[in-house]
Amino acid sequence: KNMPKLRTLEVGAINTQILRCPWLSVRAIDIKSRHPDIEEVDFFHVPASGEFDVIVNAMVINCVETPEKRGKMLLLLHKHLKNNGTLMLSLPRRCIEQTPKSNSKGGQGKKYRAVNGSPSMSKDILFRILNLIGFEIENCNASPKILFICAVKKKDIPNKSALCGLFGSITDTVTAGSSQQKYHNQEQQHKFGSSGSFAIQFTNDSF
Repeated sequence: KNMPKLRTLEVGAINTQILRCPWLSVRAIDIKSRHPDIEEVDFFHVPASGEFDVIVNAMVINCVETPEKRGKMLLLLHKHLKNNGTLMLSLPRRCIEQTPKSNSKGGQGKKYRAVNGSPSMSKDILFRILNLIGFEIENCNASPKILFICAVKKKDIPNKSALCGLFGSITDTVTAGSSQQKYHNQEQQHKFGSSGSFAIQFTNDSF
């Protein structure tokens, strides 16, 4: 009852549901506000001061336009949190999972295709990225379409060299339900997927 309200940042707020929670002190932001209580500001322009107990980032990272900016977003989310602060992250399962595709020639059975052309992205790889940034995964649940991740900030300083060098660069080619992966070691670069796929990339400029 006498506990202070949890300082909360909601990124990409589309309604005031979280703003109404009595135990939270919420700063709700969106690049295009739909409500006077939601601040219209670009998340990438908000100075990170490590003041938040909780950050809600729901169905936002999949809307970020480039792999480099997605990597930058994850690093900034980490920087905005206090130590032991909680990140509530959600994204479409299709960004990181393969789904069945019917045989286009009318044959029996199903072939598997990588949604968005990114067979190299997976939940395990995303978890590894979060771990290297400094998060520990506390919980993960899924609905038929959405993955929900609860992660806690446990380390102040991301593992820059590992993030930039993780797996080198992966370029994917997907044809007729099969996939062929080509791996290229590029110094200080990390990329999943090809152009137009869900990918996350870190470079020296990300930090």
